[in-house]
Amino acid sequence: MAGQSKVSITPGHVRVAALAADRADQGRLEAALRQAAAPTLNLDLQISAPRPVIAPFILRFAMDGDGARFDACAVDDEAARDRVTEAARTAGLAAVPDCVLGLGAPTEDWADAAVAGITAVASLGQGQVTLSDTDVALVVPPGVERARFDLVAGQLEGALPPAYRLEARLMEAEAAPVPVEFEATLAPAGSLSMRGRIADTQMRQAVDSFARSRFQVAQSGLQTDAQVPGGWTVRVIAGLEAMDALESGQVRVTPEMIALSGVSGDPHATDRAAALLSDRLGAGARYELAIGYDRRLDLALGLPDGEECVARLNLIMSESEIGFEPSRSSVAGDPGPTLARFARAMEECTEFQIEAGGHTDSQGSEGFNAELSRSRAQAIVSAMEETGIDTANMTVRGYGESRPIATNETDEGREANRRIEFRLLSPHPVRRAPLPAPVAVSGVTGEIVVPLPDGPPPAMAGAMQGPRLPPAMGPVMPQAMGPMLPEAPAQMQGPQLPHSRDASGMVPMTVGVSEEFQTLEAREESLRVPVLDADPATPRPGARPASVAGRTGAADEATDE
Repeated sequence: MAGQSKVSITPGHVRVAALAADRADQGRLEAALRQAAAPTLNLDLQISAPRPVIAPFILRFAMDGDGARFDACAVDDEAARDRVTEAARTAGLAAVPDCVLGLGAPTEDWADAAVAGITAVASLGQGQVTLSDTDVALVVPPGVERARFDLVAGQLEGALPPAYRLEARLMEAEAAPVPVEFEATLAPAGSLSMRGRIADTQMRQAVDSFARSRFQVAQSGLQTDAQVPGGWTVRVIAGLEAMDALESGQVRVTPEMIALSGVSGDPHATDRAAALLSDRLGAGARYELAIGYDRRLDLALGLPDGEECVARLNLIMSESEIGFEPSRSSVAGDPGPTLARFARAMEECTEFQIEAGGHTDSQGSEGFNAELSRSRAQAIVSAMEETGIDTANMTVRGYGESRPIATNETDEGREANRRIEFRLLSPHPVRRAPLPAPVAVSGVTGEIVVPLPDGPPPAMAGAMQGPRLPPAMGPVMPQAMGPMLPEAPAQMQGPQLPHSRDASGMVPMTVGVSEEFQTLEAREESLRVPVLDADPATPRPGARPASVAGRTGAADEATDE
């Protein structure tokens, strides 16, 4: 029955090891042997078949109203089959997939591509992904939102191994042109999420690298699209750079407009954003700005945060002469000076949720000490309120003897344990009224130059964007003696120098030399720096010959001397 086989027989047990011609022949042999064996015989079959060569190497996973399924499943080894099976089960596949172990996988990381494709379909909840060698096709039916599709397709493209190429298609998008846009959202915690179209893989890397240099990127769903207009990457990076002044917000870039909205601690953020866009994009770019001002975020005001407020209150309390009558909550001593210090400390702290916690020593019962500590904390907060301090966001709590900071075996320790401590409940201030709505500003770069608050206004709207450089500072020099020189012209000859409000990004300019603003397409090409990834075949330098190392060491010693 089999050309190559080995049979081992012991009482009641037969073991057959054989090599079948193929998978079908393997099944035929196993069925024939089981049929011929007696019912009481313990039959151990170890029949194997050579793995078939599969070309093309295909895996197709789909999800629809009937659930998840595999229309085809080829894997290159057992580990890959386990990973694909686990990903399919996570996606909702109930049955164990019948994946064929075969030869012909295009790369060693076939399983990585397969798992990424299955995960993408599961994330969308419907659709189909097909891997045919290194070609990956994601097809999603109508009903999936365009924004969601773009995000998942971008994440899939980023997760695929380098050799694989993705073609993603949302079926309902065929009836209308796909909008070209880029959108980034900055959360108050500082995390940035991006989605949208980008020219190609290299430009996607440039945008992603720039974003990670400025923000904490939590999610990047950029999708390559060769149909984006020229200079698109420059517009996207300009939008992200303008967004850097925001604490939270959103930027949306389209071929027609750059829209920036959010909240900032800079009262002149709108002016600065308009000036930056003009500097980066030149004339003719439309923008819309709606940036609100939050004084709590303004570093120039030096407002304390919640932790600093609590630290101030605890310091004042530790230095105060406020005490309490024994076993009572009545305040002993003159609280006036301490309350005055509290009033000054709370001027910029009333928006934070702060707890006043009372503590006692271990003398007395636990229940009595808990109530006594709460009453003493309440007495302090009530005294603050009577002084005129806004205590609406303050609460009191009695901890009794549960949190000692010293031993209760000595007078000094018990005195230290009898205390009032302030604790911050939340680092986020409680706003009693919403922030004022930002004033929307729209315009076109190059039409109007918006002066920054620390610079003089430009002389005319047609000048190069950015306020003029301030005059050089220094003492007034006396006029030199001698024949009178002709009057200097009213304006220095040559073009006005472009202004940069960030000296770290300035490029030296030559006075009197004409400068022509590069087009966005030309500036985008300057971003194309070839990136070569090392692989096992990349040549690497060997060890330095001993003779060269000796000469180098001698030269270094001579230099040191």
